[in-house]
Amino acid sequence: MTKSDLIAALSVRADLPRPQAEKALSVVIKTIASSLDDVGDSVTISGFGTFEVKQRAPRKGRHPVTGTTIHIPAKPAIVFRPSPKLRRRLG
Repeated sequence: MTKSDLIAALSVRADLPRPQAEKALSVVIKTIASSLDDVGDSVTISGFGTFEVKQRAPRKGRHPVTGTTIHIPAKPAIVFRPSPKLRRRLG
């Protein structure tokens, strides 16, 4: 499902004109993204799941062409944990 598909579904299910559905989805996405700006912050949507920012540890990797060992620095990563309700629904 693409963002456009999601906007169309939101428009139909919420009985909203497409521009309003697009604006509503845009606001939700911006709000979630701004809440996740800092490592350790999380956004929980009851019945759906939790988005959380965690710090990935630095690690060693291999350059695919030369095969030399390279250092991969620590960086933040977004993690999604589905709620038990969503897990049951998906089987």
